[in-house]
Amino acid sequence: MLMYQPEVNDYVILIDSEGRETDKGWVYFKCPELELDFNNNPHTRYITLETSIKPRPVCETEEKLQGKIQLPRHKYIHTLLLVYESQWQQLKYIHSRPNCKSKSYYNRFTNDTTN
Repeated sequence: MLMYQPEVNDYVILIDSEGRETDKGWVYFKCPELELDFNNNPHTRYITLETSIKPRPVCETEEKLQGKIQLPRHKYIHTLLLVYESQWQQLKYIHSRPNCKSKSYYNRFTNDTTN
């Protein structure tokens, strides 16, 4: 039986050993396969699950300097959960984000302005 291989933009549920759903969220990052370390041991791979986001609060300095400083790059606070490769068999795949490979989605993260 093949083990599920999570991919970025998959929505998954983490299930504990007793079959209970413990966490759920979007796969935000997947560690690539890495070369062996200096002792010829494999590196531990993991994914991060984005379990929640919330708007980043505006700090007092930003309010005082309205328009005089560049707004922060990250507008949200992301809560991420590490899930190691040994736990991937506990993941239940639900679905993937629609249009996650679209050009407009790609442009948001690469600053590519060409269509």
